[in-house]
Amino acid sequence: MLLACCGLVASCALSPEVKRGPSPVPVRIAEALGQKDDQALPPLVADWRQFLRGERLQRLVERMLAHNRDRRVALATVRQAQAQWAGAQAGLWPVLSADPQAVRARTPADLSGYGVPVAYNTFQVPLSASWELDLWGRQRNLSEAAWQNFLASGDNQRALAISLVNQLAQALLLDAELTERIELSTQAVSSREQSARIARRRFEVGSAARLDMVQAQGLLAQARQDLQALQRSREQGRLNVALLVGEAVKDEDFLRPADLDTLDIRLPANLPSTLLLARPDVRAAESRLRAADANIAVARAARFPRISLTAAFGTASTQLSGLFSAGSSAWNLGAGASLPLFDAGRNQAGIDEARAAQDAALASYDKTVQAAFREVADALSAQRSLALQLQTQFDVLAALQERARLAAVRWQAGSAPYLEVLDAQRELYAAEQAKVTTRRSLQGSGVSLYAALGGALTPIPELNESPTP
Repeated sequence: MLLACCGLVASCALSPEVKRGPSPVPVRIAEALGQKDDQALPPLVADWRQFLRGERLQRLVERMLAHNRDRRVALATVRQAQAQWAGAQAGLWPVLSADPQAVRARTPADLSGYGVPVAYNTFQVPLSASWELDLWGRQRNLSEAAWQNFLASGDNQRALAISLVNQLAQALLLDAELTERIELSTQAVSSREQSARIARRRFEVGSAARLDMVQAQGLLAQARQDLQALQRSREQGRLNVALLVGEAVKDEDFLRPADLDTLDIRLPANLPSTLLLARPDVRAAESRLRAADANIAVARAARFPRISLTAAFGTASTQLSGLFSAGSSAWNLGAGASLPLFDAGRNQAGIDEARAAQDAALASYDKTVQAAFREVADALSAQRSLALQLQTQFDVLAALQERARLAAVRWQAGSAPYLEVLDAQRELYAAEQAKVTTRRSLQGSGVSLYAALGGALTPIPELNESPTP
């Protein structure tokens, strides 16, 4: 009883306390953005399907989560870590085994004691047990480290799934943007073809200079070049989407420009930074830190004796028929200890290595928290600035549309050169393309915010959690 109590005290003494420094980020994200914390925190999105509401997008996300090869690797890693934890747990329990034996032996005459060779049979059916007493918490901390590594692998898998959803949504938003820009470019090509024909006819009848015709043809060639570049970019992007999904994606499965309005998430900048601690990558970093803490206790336990108990019970006989007869039982009990006396500093080196790993894990944890904070702050800042920029671009677009109309009227009336019309059309075309790009960037910042918050704090993939040890 006294030995067990001493062991329990020693075990507690060898388990290090998890020490955390001050938070590496401000208490609230608003502090970093220079905003007042005067808004109420709205409820967060509970599920990715409530945020990514487009039917096409949801189908593609589900297919990606089912077929993406990186996610399959992550899920296999989780199962591997779970098996390693189960193996570590087994070290806390006795090992039972049955070792039946049948032996035929011959002893030479000079060793038999009878002056003649002796041949005999031995039959045994023993049951043996061995158990290492975990007086110093070595096995418990090995199990704890394996459990924390399993939790980290699960959170890494969740973080990967959120990252994949973010990548897919961004790629589909870009595809929708390129589709809309291709439509605008196609309209521009058609309009400039008509303008080029008009300029050619006016030149042929002598009512316009050759320069007007050449300028119209150059503007048409530029529009065609832009259209070809956009089509090439869209094809490359769709190949990337197929790689993310893990299988071929048909053209009708991609988003349409109208689907961009189905993506929207707006959260105020007064989010508490502690909210980020629920991100899967932050939780994984914390689990790795706890595993490093447990490994220090394992390294410390190596400096103390390892005590094992053994026992065996069974039957033995020289005849197979006498195995279970009266008097054939056999048993033994034993205890052993292994105490390191001299190891040339190996155990101390193991402790130093574990402490260095703990310092690295702590630094990695702080870095992960800082990166999470930066990602959320960047997404919130981008949402605010892009919303203002988009509104300004609508005003600019309206002004350029009126300018293009007036320039065409003046040119047709002969009071303005054709160069004025070309400049107005060129600037209007660029403004239309920029508006589409900015709108896609604004929607993409919402997706980035969703991912930066850890998938709205709700794990995307299903994970069969094992009971806590």
